[in-house]
Amino acid sequence: MKTKHLILFLLTLLLSLQLAPVRSAAQGWLELPGGNARGTRVTIPLSDGPGRSFTCLYDSELRISRWVAYPLNAGLIGEGSRGDGWHPAAGLPESAQPSLYKGFAYGSGYDRGHQIPSADRLRSADNDNTFIFINATPQLHDFNGGIWAELEKVTRTWAKRSDTLYVVTGAVPGPDTIRDNVGNPVTIPSAYYKVVLRRSTDRQGRTRWSACAVLLPHRETYKGTWQENLALFRKHSLSIDELEKVTGIDFFPNASGVIGREAAESLEATAPADEPWWWK
Repeated sequence: MKTKHLILFLLTLLLSLQLAPVRSAAQGWLELPGGNARGTRVTIPLSDGPGRSFTCLYDSELRISRWVAYPLNAGLIGEGSRGDGWHPAAGLPESAQPSLYKGFAYGSGYDRGHQIPSADRLRSADNDNTFIFINATPQLHDFNGGIWAELEKVTRTWAKRSDTLYVVTGAVPGPDTIRDNVGNPVTIPSAYYKVVLRRSTDRQGRTRWSACAVLLPHRETYKGTWQENLALFRKHSLSIDELEKVTGIDFFPNASGVIGREAAESLEATAPADEPWWWK
């Protein structure tokens, strides 16, 4: 092959590689939302093998993640102890993240509230990774330690009674802000949600799919018995389609490739309040 032809061939090959779509396993992860929401995706890997622990869509202008998506099952919850070493996420400039080494100002009433809970990753290194700044939002103490903590417990119970839950925890941005440790404004969410896609296996070995979303106003502080809390979550539950209208986010876009388009559309339209399994 003549030199100029070889150069032309190599240039054509290089151009084709640059233009070819890049595919990764992430495109098939069932928990990942779609849409065009502003932000940078940051995936935190599992500490003891291949795969992901969770993925954040971090908005550097708001200085919070719009959502954090992750799989959840009994094996991932694991056993261990909680850390408390808050630190910046690797792969992003620290200056673009909220500085939350010391939390929010004393007396403000706001905690560094996890989106993926610490208790959902109790293996030591995976637990430590839930303490990255971009997993935190300014969350009212009575909400964080009250009804929101109860929803986290219920979600873990659902996971232990399933094969896997694919979870998206999200924050609905509000108009107010609070300052971080160096004076940067951090957006205070007006509401929080959890939306889950459940995979389970029946006694005949057939795979079953169901879905539930719960949207809680940030100032909801009620906390009662287990059954009273379930009743409150049922009151605040909504279908995936309804939550998509509130948030503008496309949840579980990869589900149609697994269960079929019609089944996925039916699943997204189903009102979980009418499904007794969630509220037992």
